[in-house]
Amino acid sequence: MVGLIYDIFYKEYDIINYRLIEKFNIDKKYLQQAVNRTLKKYQDFKVKLSKTLFWNYLEENTEELPIHNKIDYKFEKINTKENNNYLLKVSYEKNLLVVDFFHLLTDGASGKEFTKELTTKNSVEHPVGEVMRNLFVISMSATGNQHWT
Repeated sequence: MVGLIYDIFYKEYDIINYRLIEKFNIDKKYLQQAVNRTLKKYQDFKVKLSKTLFWNYLEENTEELPIHNKIDYKFEKINTKENNNYLLKVSYEKNLLVVDFFHLLTDGASGKEFTKELTTKNSVEHPVGEVMRNLFVISMSATGNQHWT
């Protein structure tokens, strides 16, 4: 059943997208720290989709989630090969942070909590302590059809 659901969503590029803006430019090193700490807390997101002859299933992903320093401004499926098989993608450009979730992982509520945790000051060690605590949501969209601010 999971495989059937996955195929339907994947063909439709069912992506939940959070866009957040920071007062200062985002540092990739500190963002990677925050992602690693957040994934330790929210281990249900640290998965990959595996396939067998009869069904698809989620299993633990032991790879590091890569941080992309170029944002795709249109809704597209997450390229899992470029993303170490993760079903979520973290991108940034200057002071804009984008977190995309494949709908199989979340209905949006837990994705919002993941993103909030990712952007708290407790998620990252920064010498100045001013990293991502000033982030705020500018939009959250599901498959490009709905927008919340």
